[in-house]
Amino acid sequence: MSVFAVVYMSANTGIIDAGDAYATLFESDFAFTDEEAKNLYERQRAEEIRRAILAYPEITNVKVVIDFGEITSDVVFSSGRDASASVVLSAKEDNALSEQVIQGIAEIIRSSVSSIEYENITITDNNLNIYQVGGSNLQT
Repeated sequence: MSVFAVVYMSANTGIIDAGDAYATLFESDFAFTDEEAKNLYERQRAEEIRRAILAYPEITNVKVVIDFGEITSDVVFSSGRDASASVVLSAKEDNALSEQVIQGIAEIIRSSVSSIEYENITITDNNLNIYQVGGSNLQT
């Protein structure tokens, strides 16, 4: 098993802090394939976004999944997909979150992932409220 695999599994299971693990591994002298380096960068970026969202006092836990999309050099026959983000969070008092908090979370994501559009950001809380970025929450 590679060092990359051990760190990756340890970070995903919570044995070690994911942000610190990814940063340490990324800054090390280990050789990575382009795909491994891309995956490591994406996971580190998602962890940084997660930490920023946890700074809101209304939020107790959060999971962030970022798809950075694909960029192709073929403009005519581009089959690339757009970047997207899914955020699942737990609110402290099990209440719906304010529009300001939702907009703040969306802005954290938007400023961290340069190619993402607001309509490709999905935010859901532990009560299955689905929040529309730029509008009020939708109850499901």
